[in-house]
Amino acid sequence: MTLNKKGRGQHKKYLPYVFTEQGIAMLSGLLKNEIAVKVSINIMDAFVEMRKFLLSN
Repeated sequence: MTLNKKGRGQHKKYLPYVFTEQGIAMLSGLLKNEIAVKVSINIMDAFVEMRKFLLSN
């Protein structure tokens, strides 16, 4: 799947612009800093709220 015609996203060698929900969950398992853990929890909460919003519309 290609994201655009400028080359980014056409090949697996390109990194994504965003984290997925699963990526944040994996990252939070590695984080030891209290602030980093709180931030990843807030990001996960944002994914949950976004999913609820998308399902309701």
